[in-house]
Amino acid sequence: MTPSAIVPADKALKYFSSICRESTRTADIFGRRGGKEFTLILPDTELEPALNVAKRIRKTLKETPPLEESKIPKMSVCMGLAIPENNETLESTLIKIEKLLYKAKTGGRNHIEYQINFRGQ
Repeated sequence: MTPSAIVPADKALKYFSSICRESTRTADIFGRRGGKEFTLILPDTELEPALNVAKRIRKTLKETPPLEESKIPKMSVCMGLAIPENNETLESTLIKIEKLLYKAKTGGRNHIEYQINFRGQ
């Protein structure tokens, strides 16, 4: 990546991070996993409210373009969303989310894939 490409990419990451922070609660944990992948942990949250957060982030990103002078390209987001099963480890939940994220990416831009059956339902 050239130095001139790093500045817009860095700004894009900061822009996306700010949208996520504005769309979540203080207790939620948001962080970059590497590259263009992030993890958002919503403690004590069931699927429907978590899905609402994901949709709010997607909608805000789509409807609030960055300032033109920032040179941030138009952005989209794909998400994988899962609720841990009873006694499930963080590692196995993250593996599940990775699979859902891959499925979301193959589904196209601004796509959310989520686990339907959770916690014995």
